[in-house]
Amino acid sequence: MKSFLVEDVGVDSGTIMICDATLYSDRGGSIDPSLSKIIKLPPGTYNVSWKIKNTWNGSISGEGIVNNQSGEIAVSDPCYCMPHNRWSKFLDETDCLENPPAGTIVIDEMGGDGEYKVRLIFNKLRILKNDKII
Repeated sequence: MKSFLVEDVGVDSGTIMICDATLYSDRGGSIDPSLSKIIKLPPGTYNVSWKIKNTWNGSISGEGIVNNQSGEIAVSDPCYCMPHNRWSKFLDETDCLENPPAGTIVIDEMGGDGEYKVRLIFNKLRILKNDKII
């Protein structure tokens, strides 16, 4: 189990996405470290618990699964990480993030934009392959 407090996560589209950083680079985007944060963890699949205090809607929390193939997990508003022409296409592909890519987490309960501190707890899942735990 690894715990992180990720500070100063900028939000402009009302969402924070937790995902493998290659989700953005594969779409021609990049991570701006002043608005987005990168967490380095060994590749694998993680159960992620998250909590944000002091949002427009008070404290919020949840959990989900993140697939980390690159060893870098991005915590960001996805609109900051994609070129404008790709952002619109991504919104269309995901039904405005209602159906995000598998292995990503979308947090959209903040009730408003701003900068947030996100508490994250990562638990690496053990995966069975050929009846062996890897």
